[in-house]
Amino acid sequence: MMNRSNSSILNNCFVNIGTGIYQEHILKTLRHNNIFTISTDINPQARSLRYADTKIICSSSEYKKIYSNILKIKKRKKLKIIGVITGCTRGAMFTSSYIANKFKLEKLNLKTTRLICNKKLFLKKNNKSLFIKKSRFSYLKTNDFPIILKDDRFSGASGIEIINNVNQLKKKKIDNNYVIEKFVKAKHIIVTGLVIKSKVSFYTIIEKKINKNFTTKKLIFPSKLSKLEKERINKFVKKKLNSINFNHGPFSFEIFFTINNIYCAEIESSIPGSFINEFILKKCLNINLVDLIIKNNKAEKLEFNNKLQGSMKIEFFYKNDFSMKNLKNKIYSGYKVLYKKINKED
Repeated sequence: MMNRSNSSILNNCFVNIGTGIYQEHILKTLRHNNIFTISTDINPQARSLRYADTKIICSSSEYKKIYSNILKIKKRKKLKIIGVITGCTRGAMFTSSYIANKFKLEKLNLKTTRLICNKKLFLKKNNKSLFIKKSRFSYLKTNDFPIILKDDRFSGASGIEIINNVNQLKKKKIDNNYVIEKFVKAKHIIVTGLVIKSKVSFYTIIEKKINKNFTTKKLIFPSKLSKLEKERINKFVKKKLNSINFNHGPFSFEIFFTINNIYCAEIESSIPGSFINEFILKKCLNINLVDLIIKNNKAEKLEFNNKLQGSMKIEFFYKNDFSMKNLKNKIYSGYKVLYKKINKED
């Protein structure tokens, strides 16, 4: 471990909310930039906590408790809080905005944060043509199926199920946690980037292939979309970000793309996981979103090369585990990265 005790830069401090294995790259980047880090996690044994200078052990959703602890650490360590960051979702996103607001830092406004943390409300407002109210169940006909059930208490592939007919639907116990939508065959696209002071400073489009059980099969960059299709996506994403007043911070916007329409899947105001930020963005575009946020918060000039340096496919593998019902008996077991560097002559 590097000797950090004599560094004058250490008065600058970032707060990181959530310290899972896929957030490890955030803490490593902060440490590489010689920035003191306060990191939170509910698990005191979380592996990535070893990269933090000090830790707060509690749920990422306990924003008031986290803020209270930060104040004590700030006073004891004589720190200057210059940024709040997260690579997690839901509660962690709100906590990040709440704490940044308390320290009068640039942040995503709390109203927008609340909206995107409430996935059901976000989809109800933005997927009106797909959204199905529970009161309409008795009016559904054969040609209205299949439909998708999403349990809002879960993230990723967990809690998603296709319902093919009325009989299947009647067997389900559906409470207010469920999002119900029409099923559409579409390309799954991830648009990830950075908004600084209400301006989209950078974004890129990644194609996502999924398995029948909705787990991720492949990530492909650059996508094989045509120039016209990319322009449609660009226009859609910027319009949606503007409509919900997404004024500041990183974003990962998942959409469903068809010939005639584009639909929202979800949007997160967090640093995307290491597969996107550390693999795709860093190797293919030489961009690290964490570095960009650090520079912005230190009032340094942001530079975007955006020149494609390579292409990448990340393939994910799963194995049988009959205890994991939510994932249709499949659990993640590994991945393979295929990276092709673009020659300078190209």
